[in-house]
Amino acid sequence: MSRRVVAPIALLAGMGCGEAPLDAVRLPSAAIADNLVAHWDLDDGSGSRARDTSGHGYDGELRGGTWIPDGRFGGGLRFVAGEGITVEAFPNATPNWTVSLWIRLSDEQLAANGETFTTILSTENLGDGGWVVNVDRQLTQPRLVFSYWAPPLTNYIGTERSCVEPGGWHHLAAVVDANVDRVSLYLDGAVTDQATRPSDVPPGDSTLRVGHWNMNGRLFTGDLDDIAVWRRALTAQEVAAVNARSP
Repeated sequence: MSRRVVAPIALLAGMGCGEAPLDAVRLPSAAIADNLVAHWDLDDGSGSRARDTSGHGYDGELRGGTWIPDGRFGGGLRFVAGEGITVEAFPNATPNWTVSLWIRLSDEQLAANGETFTTILSTENLGDGGWVVNVDRQLTQPRLVFSYWAPPLTNYIGTERSCVEPGGWHHLAAVVDANVDRVSLYLDGAVTDQATRPSDVPPGDSTLRVGHWNMNGRLFTGDLDDIAVWRRALTAQEVAAVNARSP
C-alpha cells in the first residue's frame, strides 16, 4: 500500500445523499463501547454544554451554536463561523485510535467554508502533533480529510474523501491501526481511502476543539451529530455498525 502525504491539516471528503433522521440513539453494544474515550450524542437540546454520555467526564463547553431537533439521531448542533465546542484535558491519541462523527452541509454551508482549510475536529498543534479533521479546498473539489503530523515524514499523513455532496447526513470515521500500520477513512460505513501509517500520532493540544482549532481562522459552518472517540482501532464491521446506528 502506498504512503500518502497530504498538505498540512487537510481533512475533507465527499459525501453521499442524505437520509431521514432516526428516531432515537441506542446505547452502545459491549463491543462498540470497549475503550470508548468519549461520546457526545448532542441530544442535550439546550444549555451551554455538550454532555459526554460515555461517563468519562469529557463534557464540552459551547461557544455559540444552535441546538437543532433534526440531527442524525435525535438532536444535533448547528454552527456558523466562530462557534464551536471546547473539551479541556482531552487525552492524546494512542497508537490505535478511532474518531467518528456525523456531518451535514447544505449548499450554503459548504460555500461558507471557503478557507483553504476549515476545521471540524482538532487537537492539532501546527507542524508538531495532534490530529485534525478538516474541510480541505486546496483542489477544485472540496474534500473531507483526516490527517496528523508524522515526524518520520516531517509532513502530514492523511486520508481523504473528495466530491462533497451537500444535503444529507453522512457518517465519517477515521481509524489509525498500529497492528497493520494503516490509516483508513470511512464514509457511510465503507472505506473511502487508506494510507500507510508512518508513526503514532504525536501528542497534540490538550484541548479538543470542535468547529475551530487553536489558531486563528479555519472556522466551521455546518451541522454535526453523534461524535465519538475510541482508544482502539475499530474494525470495518464495527464502523459499519456505527454507521447503521449511533455508537
